[in-house]
Amino acid sequence: MKDTEKRAEVELKEVLQARREAAQELVNARIEEFLAGRSPLDLVVEAQRLLLRAELEISEKKEDRMKALERHLEFEVLLHKFNKIRYEARKIGPADYARSNYTLQEAEIELLREKAR
Repeated sequence: MKDTEKRAEVELKEVLQARREAAQELVNARIEEFLAGRSPLDLVVEAQRLLLRAELEISEKKEDRMKALERHLEFEVLLHKFNKIRYEARKIGPADYARSNYTLQEAEIELLREKAR
C-alpha cells in the first residue's frame, strides 16, 4: 500500500469516527428535546438511525456490527416502552405508537439478519 493510500485510509477512519461522535451528540440532543416535548418522535428515530449507520460503517468485524445493532435494539426497546406508557395515558396518538412498534421490529430484524450472516 502506498503512503498516500495509507494516509487516505487513516483520514477516512478519523472522519468516520468524527461522524459517529456527531451522530451520538445529535441523538442525545434529540432525546432531550423529545422528553421536554419540543421534538417529535420521528426526529429521535432519524437521529438514532444516523447513529446506527455511522457505527456500522466504522465496524470492521461482525462482533462490532452485532454490538452496534444490539445497542440500537436496546434503544428501540426503551423508546417503545416509554411510548407505550404515553399511549396508554393518551399523551400520544396511535400513529406515534405504531411508529415506535415498527422501529422496534425493524431493529430486531436487522439484528437477526446480522446473526444469520
